[in-house]
Amino acid sequence: MIKRDFPKIHFYDQDFVDIYDKTWAWIQDCWNTGNEKSTGEKPSGEKSESEKSESEKSLIEQASIETCSPEPPRTEAILIENLLSVSEMVSFENPPGELGWVDMGNSTEQETSVENPPPDIASIDAEQPVDLEHGADPTDAFDLEHPFENEHSFENEHPFDLEHPSENETEAALTENSSPEKASTEKPRISGKFFSYPGSGVVQQVDAIFSSFFLVYSNRIYQAHPTLDIFYEHQEPDGAIRSTYDIATGLPVVEADNPEGLGLPLFAWAEFNLYHKSANKKRVKEVLPILHKYTEWIDSLFKRPNGLYAVPLSATGMVNAPRENAAYPLDFNAMMAINVLYLSALADILNDKEASFQYKRQYFSLKTRINTLMWDNDAGFYYDIDKDEQHILVKTIAGYWPLLAEIPNDDKAERLIDKLQSPQLFGTPHPFPTVAANELAFDENGSGYRGAVFPHLTFMVIKGLERYQRWDFARECAIRHLYFVLDSMSPEGNTHNSHHTGNHHKGNLWEAYLPLREGPAQWTENPAFPRSQYLTYDALSTVCLTIENIVGLFISLPRKTVDWIIPSLEIMGVENLSLKKNMITILSNKSGRGWEIHMESEKLYYFTINILGKKKKTLPIPSGKCSMLIDKL
Repeated sequence: MIKRDFPKIHFYDQDFVDIYDKTWAWIQDCWNTGNEKSTGEKPSGEKSESEKSESEKSLIEQASIETCSPEPPRTEAILIENLLSVSEMVSFENPPGELGWVDMGNSTEQETSVENPPPDIASIDAEQPVDLEHGADPTDAFDLEHPFENEHSFENEHPFDLEHPSENETEAALTENSSPEKASTEKPRISGKFFSYPGSGVVQQVDAIFSSFFLVYSNRIYQAHPTLDIFYEHQEPDGAIRSTYDIATGLPVVEADNPEGLGLPLFAWAEFNLYHKSANKKRVKEVLPILHKYTEWIDSLFKRPNGLYAVPLSATGMVNAPRENAAYPLDFNAMMAINVLYLSALADILNDKEASFQYKRQYFSLKTRINTLMWDNDAGFYYDIDKDEQHILVKTIAGYWPLLAEIPNDDKAERLIDKLQSPQLFGTPHPFPTVAANELAFDENGSGYRGAVFPHLTFMVIKGLERYQRWDFARECAIRHLYFVLDSMSPEGNTHNSHHTGNHHKGNLWEAYLPLREGPAQWTENPAFPRSQYLTYDALSTVCLTIENIVGLFISLPRKTVDWIIPSLEIMGVENLSLKKNMITILSNKSGRGWEIHMESEKLYYFTINILGKKKKTLPIPSGKCSMLIDKL
């Protein structure tokens, strides 16, 4: 198999394959070395290994593999039974119908004493891997509870190195450089390789977080962690991490309407995702204290007596959304729930039951307050609230962050999902607009966050649908979204791109799109909007959604599993996808004998095919080449 090349996808619509391939080539323009673009990488899948510089080869060989993986559904299932038994300590009730989770088993094996004080997160030790965030084996036939027991040492994993994020150092150097205070004072300038928008003089938190979800699919050609490490490196003594830093000086860049430089608190979600394709437990141990301190900083400044977070609207990124009177933005509060939910999952990875329990207490407390104060039962929707805790009755895409946070029960979730299918609300031809189509504030031209379709928010909604097992609808929306992205590259009459002739092989991707027809969104007051080739958002669609929701592959390296979730068999698959030291190929095709799956692997892994509503089977896949007839399973 060819290594050090991007994985290739196979799909019946060649346009999907072409835009996927082109995205990797375009990412080179976003790959920086300090203030200058890196010229060492050759990101196009068509380039040979010999064209890479020796220094780049060295980097690739040293770095740990990080490839995007699915977040297994319902991480909150851990310790639920124990939490219910001590609900008086959490100061709210969680009847079984309100939890909206799936019990995967083994949860009763985890004992936690709530009388103990909160743990010292910095003292967490990396012990034998225990997959606590997923309780049960994926199959009754094979014991996958501890797939790496006595097999793999994490000592050789790529460590979390704050000073040289792409080099392996000794343990002593790692400890010394992991001090946020030292990093921010001795080395303010941003150096090394990282991801940012071309021509920008800053690196942004939103770039670091969302780019990690697609860079991890690059087979180590582009590393996902260095951009995240920049923000950890610049953590201040009080735990503060600002949303934007100047590349030349390393100093934070803040705006008048967001003086603390608060960004989207989604680092823990990104790190959990990285873990499931790197199995780098050592990194989890290093980043967890940083993220704990970051959470404490947010709590100290923005958490109010009602248990919710009062933050500037600009901290959510939805700068001109019709939410001017929102004192407690729904999306930010849901993101904080996501934050502590995945901090709990990271603590589970380290087998620290006490830390996991304390984070879950925070999660359930915030979940209850969001359900109590922000859910409107008459409307069947979550709303922002003002300073008097009154609902601001405008339906925006922010109402769907609770799905990703696993906050609504199944009944609430169904009411939310129904609105995604209604053309009068969020079920517009191009899914999903930032404001419901029947709102007075909705603008069919987009006008920023008053109706435009933003790929990162569509990505968020689709990932939220996965949490409630709506795989079929998630795939349908992903395909529809990709067709609009393709048709918007150079539609007729597109003033941004009028010199192109209307085929999918020319033109640009865009930061935001029109909700009712093809084309980039428009915003009269902001002629620079939307940015072209804004891959922080676009590659989530052209890479992540393509692999995970259209082709349908979900991968977890710690569990040694590949799940293929599809509504029906089609000619599609992936070729040469790196699973650390294992390269796999999975392709489906129809022959004279019926539907056949061809697989190739260098090491054993466990493969589950789930044809929704028809067939589900898990099999061990040995090294070498093999094929299976679906009808014989």
